[in-house]
Amino acid sequence: MKFQYILKEPNKDLERQIRRRTTRRLVEIISEREKVADQIPDLPDSVGHAVI
Repeated sequence: MKFQYILKEPNKDLERQIRRRTTRRLVEIISEREKVADQIPDLPDSVGHAVI
């Protein structure tokens, strides 16, 4: 994943917080899309998507 931001001063803690929040948001978006896809009947499962 490439992050498109430039800090005026290097700050590893702030960079870590930005990456953590971005990753968490991406996981939320993907999870919501999977929930919607699971509601659609006759939709083939994507590769790597476990069926329980």
